[in-house]
Amino acid sequence: MYHHKINKIKKKSRKRVIIWIISLFVLAMIIYVLFFSPIFKIKEIIIFGNRKVSAEEIKNNLVCENIILTNNKNIRNQLLKKNLAILELKIRKNLFKRKLEINIEEREEIGIVCSVDRCFYFDKEGIVFQKAPITSGSLITIVQDYSNRNYELGNKIADKSFIDIILEITKDLFSEIGLKILSFNISSYPIKELKAITSEGWYVLFNLERNINNQLLLLKVGLKEKIKNRTNLHYVDLRIENRIYYK
Repeated sequence: MYHHKINKIKKKSRKRVIIWIISLFVLAMIIYVLFFSPIFKIKEIIIFGNRKVSAEEIKNNLVCENIILTNNKNIRNQLLKKNLAILELKIRKNLFKRKLEINIEEREEIGIVCSVDRCFYFDKEGIVFQKAPITSGSLITIVQDYSNRNYELGNKIADKSFIDIILEITKDLFSEIGLKILSFNISSYPIKELKAITSEGWYVLFNLERNINNQLLLLKVGLKEKIKNRTNLHYVDLRIENRIYYK
């Protein structure tokens, strides 16, 4: 009887060992298939919606090989962190085809800011997101910063209200009197005054601590009623409230 119980215990122990061995084998196979086998390796990555950022650059910034283990949130964070020109993106996985599709929404360049021999594109929020060529007379809004600020990718020129102001000046003057602004100059930070260089060779001085629409109205009235001949005009100064000075 005693020997019979011992044998039963030994048999149960052997079964447990066999079960453990099989379990470990199955686990090892699962780990191998998931992490090392080419079965779930991504075969194709398709990038679309991109204009400024190359598909090759986007793929180089991706750290993902396995379609099962690829986490959409991690990919999104990777790309947004490494490519500031990307505003948003959507990711779709096709498990059967082992294909990854990434739809890119890029930041829209509103203008170019130049400082210390370097130029960058900035968006409607004022965020500097990509290097730009040193340029002048461009169709895009140009801001020349003489405050000795050293811009880096991810910096902001100023808050959004400043971007709204320079866009409003550009649009209003061109639509109302056909006057084109070549560039905006700023000389200090925080920005309290703004110099707008016109395509006619003269400039306008604005006070950013006062209502910009009132200054624009004063400028348009002044150009219509007082400064009818702009050939020899040097500047128009609007920095004093309800006053217009020109030379």
